[in-house]
Formats: sequence, structure tokens, C-alpha cells
Amino acid sequence: MAADTLALITLQHSLLLDHGIDIVGRSILINGEINEGTVEKVYKGLTLLNLNNPEKEPITVIINSAGGSVYDAYSIVGMIQNSKCKVNAEIYGACMSSAVTIFAACDERKASKYSYFMIHQVSAELGTLSKSGIQDISKHFDKEEQLYCEFLESRSNKNKNFWKKLLSTKSDIYVGAEELFKTGLVTKVI
Repeated sequence: MAADTLALITLQHSLLLDHGIDIVGRSILINGEINEGTVEKVYKGLTLLNLNNPEKEPITVIINSAGGSVYDAYSIVGMIQNSKCKVNAEIYGACMSSAVTIFAACDERKASKYSYFMIHQVSAELGTLSKSGIQDISKHFDKEEQLYCEFLESRSNKNKNFWKKLLSTKSDIYVGAEELFKTGLVTKVI
């Protein structure tokens, strides 16, 4: 075996085992909490998989996550939307909270019939805040929810009022892949 081939195989195994990036399969695994480490992994994965790809073959983001930081999720959304290649998503297991935002950003959005989604109103763990701090956070949450509903509208066949009403019904809404397929947010149940 040539030294170059062995080096490539070693790199592939290292990226896959250590970082969840599959060069050959052109996929990035998001498994666990959405945080700064996830942003870094997706950045490295998209950068690597976009390089030397004259055919513009799609990249698949595989998600199994209970969510995490919405701000880190929006960072990943921006990267996906600016990728030179089409970015698709596949869900096997959980796609909850901020992970739904990442899923929705992708072009083709497939979900296993065994997967579950959870969406909810904007939330945060807040420390001690003054009255004006609470008012500022409340205004920010209203803007953030409006942005989220507009985003979901742009990625589904439902308008922002549908999403706003759904989010206002209760704190956590659990939905299966078949149900989300009806909204257009899931484009194919697998």
C-alpha cells in the first residue's frame, strides 16, 4: 500500500473516530449537546468537505441531539446556508430544541420513522436580574421567537402564525417524523 494511501486512510479514521467527520461518506455527526464544540466540529467538517469537491457532492449532517445553545445553533445555520455544497440532514433518534433549528436549515431533511422532535418556546436559565433586565430579556425573547417562526415558515409549508400558535400551546411539543412530514419541515420519512 502506498504511503499516501495509508496516510489518507489514517486521517479518515482519525476524523471519523475523534470528530464524527466522514470524508468518504461526506457526513458530519452531531450527537449530543449543541455548544461551541459543535460549532467548531461543523465548521471543520463543512470546510474540509467543501474543499476539492468540483462535483459539488452534497454533505449530510446526521443529528441525534436533545438541543443546547440556540446561539450556537444559529451559528451552524449560517455555515450551512453559506456552504458551497448542498447540505442535507438525517435524523436518527432525537432532534430537539436548538437541534431542530439546525435540521430546518438543511436542504433535504430526512427523518427515521423512529425519530422524535421537540420544539418549544424560547427559554433560558437566568440568574439574578433586575426588573429592567427582565423586561429587556422579555423583549429579546419576543424578537427571537418571531425570528424562529419566520425561519420555520421559510423551511416548511406552514406560515409563521401556525408555528407561533403551536409554540404558545404548551412548553414542550413532542412530534414524530410523520407528523412533521405533514408540515413540510421533514421532507422524507425513512
